[in-house]
Amino acid sequence: MKGMNRALRNLGRALDGTGTADDAMRAVAEAQAACAQCRMFKPEHAKDDAGKIADYRKRLIAVSRVLLDMEEQIMAGKSADAKAGMEKLKKMSEEGHEALGVKDEDEKQEPAKK
Repeated sequence: MKGMNRALRNLGRALDGTGTADDAMRAVAEAQAACAQCRMFKPEHAKDDAGKIADYRKRLIAVSRVLLDMEEQIMAGKSADAKAGMEKLKKMSEEGHEALGVKDEDEKQEPAKK
């Protein structure tokens, strides 16, 4: 999943206006490949629960579909639509992590000391 998170960060950067269309195409392909790899693994938080494992994979299939849509949008020069896809992916990530009981990386960090 770290590879997937890194790929999505790179995609977000490529779409934020500082990257070229080629940068965005490379980044979306990287995200698609990372997503495909993630689908092959059993999440440790699923604890061998077949239902949770199936839900995990179904959610990643949906992520793949969004990434494919984003690739077409980038190719068509519809960067605003592709950026909207990033927001959709963020929501999907939050929902998927909640379903598995996984904390996002930002939540794992220790709170600031007072």
